[in-house]
Amino acid sequence: MGTQTRQESESRAAARPQPLGTCSSGPQLEQALAEMPDDVASWHGAVLPACSSASRKLFLTIRGLFQKIGPVSVLIDEYDKPILDNILDIKKAEEIRFALHSFYSTLKRCNDFIYFLFITDISKFSKVSIFSSLNNLEDIFIDEDFSSIVGYTQDELEYYFSYWIDYISSIKNISSDQLLLQMKDYYDDFSFDGHLKLYNPFSILNFFKSKDRF
Repeated sequence: MGTQTRQESESRAAARPQPLGTCSSGPQLEQALAEMPDDVASWHGAVLPACSSASRKLFLTIRGLFQKIGPVSVLIDEYDKPILDNILDIKKAEEIRFALHSFYSTLKRCNDFIYFLFITDISKFSKVSIFSSLNNLEDIFIDEDFSSIVGYTQDELEYYFSYWIDYISSIKNISSDQLLLQMKDYYDDFSFDGHLKLYNPFSILNFFKSKDRF
């Protein structure tokens, strides 16, 4: 792919759809959802036919990418945030839930085009019924086989960040073992299976960036 000019970059940034978490009504969310496939398609040099349906655009985007590059991986992060942001207004939350259900139900029609589908949520998707039409989803929230995929284990921290651990230890004039104990007290605080403790990646990277501030 060729390089893009500053004007092209700014144009694309300005055209990006409204973040779903800022939508406060069903129609507003439907409009934002309808813009998302356009954004994805444009990055791959494609233009979707003019149509108002967000779900139709999603189908065309996934099918088009499949035809162009092969099976598609679909990543959906915190799909339920628009609902939770409006949870105190039951009518709005229900409008948004319905819009999300209509949009994501399209994924079932795209089954032959999708290689991998990964969804993260804040609430339990089984409790919101947005993906009720997708009967082949697997909930891995407390599955021990996947308990370490969203954080650093102790071994990973010591192996991949050994340079930074030694470097910051020298700055603080303490041993690496002492620093690791301090980091464990601050950041080794969450677990998905009740056994394996994980470090928050964002917190760890921020700590290394600051060099010595917890």
